Amino acid sequence: MGLSHFFFYNLFMTGKVIYSSGGNYKVKVGDQVFDAKPLGIFRKDNTKIIVGDVVELEVNQGDELNVITKLHERKNEFIRPNISNIDYAIIVTSVKEPKLNHFYLDKLIYIFQSKDIEPILLFTKTDLGLEEDIKSILEEYRKAGYKVIESANGLTEEGVEQLKEWTKDSFVVITGQTGVGKSTTLNRIKPDLNLKTNEISEALGRGKHTTRHSEAFEVFENTLLVDTPGFSSLELTEEDKGHLPHNFMNFSDYINDCKFNDCKHINEDGCAVKDNVSERTLENYKKMMVE
Repeated sequence: MGLSHFFFYNLFMTGKVIYSSGGNYKVKVGDQVFDAKPLGIFRKDNTKIIVGDVVELEVNQGDELNVITKLHERKNEFIRPNISNIDYAIIVTSVKEPKLNHFYLDKLIYIFQSKDIEPILLFTKTDLGLEEDIKSILEEYRKAGYKVIESANGLTEEGVEQLKEWTKDSFVVITGQTGVGKSTTLNRIKPDLNLKTNEISEALGRGKHTTRHSEAFEVFENTLLVDTPGFSSLELTEEDKGHLPHNFMNFSDYINDCKFNDCKHINEDGCAVKDNVSERTLENYKKMMVE
């Protein structure tokens, strides 16, 4: 009986990295997910492949592991957590227990917008009561054009559908400070994740962090989401000092009406921004300029 000869032809595809751990990667191409390793040249060039990267993948038809052969240019990137090419950031913020941290939220919004990431603001625990100042904050975000969802004891079905519509065909991160209800929110978005949730520690006034790793999950059709433990690289630089006057909140709506082209919206006369935004928002902006 003669020998049979098999010829394997490798396939080349473009996909997105959805998992990275200890040199092991998973790349999503359409509806398929492939285990892969990067070419040695990446290690030699000290180039790290991270979740969110768009890569070229050589799919081996034989027994060898699939190979990442090329990294596409990133549109944005964070170091901690190490994620790239984010389209939307869902910022989960509680109105109580823990109380709303308005400055931290404004800072996160600016950081994301500066990297061309659209924020979605999800306010949780609204069933605990909305004082007038909290109501005015939420209304101000809506007037500024931000996507806002209010959630009482977890997202409603309507809230999930709203997120599904907003984030269609996108790469999304969800983040929030400890105890704001992020895991509960995720379990409403995709119940089969079965993420752990912890009660708020009343003694400390804060929760215990339960997220252990970052990985992209397909939560809606063609919508990938990464649960992050938080963004630790929130320091502002001198470069931000030049960007803030133009890119903070909705300042760009009024900046052309300022008397001076280089208006910093601090003490200048004829500042249209100071005439159109709340004192609370202006104070947060000034704090960030000081940083």
